[in-house]
Amino acid sequence: MPFTIVRDDITRMNVDVIVNAANTTLLGGGGVDGAIHSAAGPSLLKECMTLGGCKMGQAKATKGYDLPCKYIIHTVGPIWNGGGFGEEQLLSSCYKNSLELAQELGCKSVAFPLISAGAYGYPFLDAVRVALQSISEFLADSEMQVTLVAFGLKTLMIDEENFEEIKRYINELSIGQFGEGPRHRRLPDALTDPQPETTTEELVCDAEGFARAVTKRMAELEIDDKELCRRANISGSLFAKISGGSGQLTKPQALGIAAALAEDTGSAEKLLRLAGYSFSNSERGDVVVKYLFDKGITDIVEVNRTLFSLDAGLLGEIW
Repeated sequence: MPFTIVRDDITRMNVDVIVNAANTTLLGGGGVDGAIHSAAGPSLLKECMTLGGCKMGQAKATKGYDLPCKYIIHTVGPIWNGGGFGEEQLLSSCYKNSLELAQELGCKSVAFPLISAGAYGYPFLDAVRVALQSISEFLADSEMQVTLVAFGLKTLMIDEENFEEIKRYINELSIGQFGEGPRHRRLPDALTDPQPETTTEELVCDAEGFARAVTKRMAELEIDDKELCRRANISGSLFAKISGGSGQLTKPQALGIAAALAEDTGSAEKLLRLAGYSFSNSERGDVVVKYLFDKGITDIVEVNRTLFSLDAGLLGEIW
């Protein structure tokens, strides 16, 4: 099952389990830990007192109490000490052990904060990379829904240099200066192609043709359905519909598959058209995706964290 990134309050997430970035005592603290204990009520602390603490990188579960979730999984992230003391392995273990525990509890949906990126000092972009990579690897063999919740944290998930370069690219296409409202303005005549821009309404979905193109490209790349789902950020159930040539994909789903299979923007456009869509220079998300594809960046984790940083919709099967 795919994952998504949101700006929200983790204590209000309507999921089976939320993950708490706890300390080794499990008795509450500041930041996300304090907010979760406060929202869950005093019964959470009483249960935590029976658990005997938790080692760094490990995870333990409690009930959700006054929170909308069934369970809270408490995990202890590493304190950043320069990167030479196993911090990355420990941080990855936090995500892996939490997800495995959620699976043991029968949970279908999990929400994570960004572990160790606050008071524990883990470099923000590195913490994002470890989180998304660890979640993506787990979801290659799982149908769980996973959300990374960025509320209360710095939300720029790409480095400043790339952020500024993409902003300039967007503004040069005259779709409105970055930081304004929704991008729905038409381009000036001098920047448009001689023919009117094709809209999604003018295209017709060829589900069978799309299925054939996907199957052919998977064979060329020698990847199976699980790997395709991981690369495209889609579920196995959606892939079954695609391979059967049935159903209309959303544009984010089609773009996710294009990211998984396309060699460049041109081949991505061909896949999109079979699904009934095309790139639009008046949509910020499309412009960003085209920019990344032109740069050879098609990894779904990199694409989605860039889109999130630029307030554009993510790719894949986003619920």
